[in-house]
Amino acid sequence: MTGENCTSGCRTKDHATWGECMRSKRMLVGAMDPGHVKKWDGELYDYRDLRAQGIQPAGTTRMHIEAAKEISDNMGRPYNADELSPTEAVKNDRIERHTGKPIEEVLSV
Repeated sequence: MTGENCTSGCRTKDHATWGECMRSKRMLVGAMDPGHVKKWDGELYDYRDLRAQGIQPAGTTRMHIEAAKEISDNMGRPYNADELSPTEAVKNDRIERHTGKPIEEVLSV
């Protein structure tokens, strides 16, 4: 019978085995797209570089890495997401620029 070894979605229904049918679809099982791996590795390298500078981003994604870099640059010291949320960091930076005093000094009054 034609197509008895093929998957239900097979267009040709002419394969000798189920494995041959799957191979004809060029399915990647357990593999990641090379472009995705390259992006992921780049993010991890950038995360490692920030950690070496004492900066602790909230995560390893590009968005978290870039936010931590920008916050660190604005604060003038390494940012640590475990101690200070990005919202608090931006708010504190604005207070420090407005008062001309470190946030610790402003809060201790």
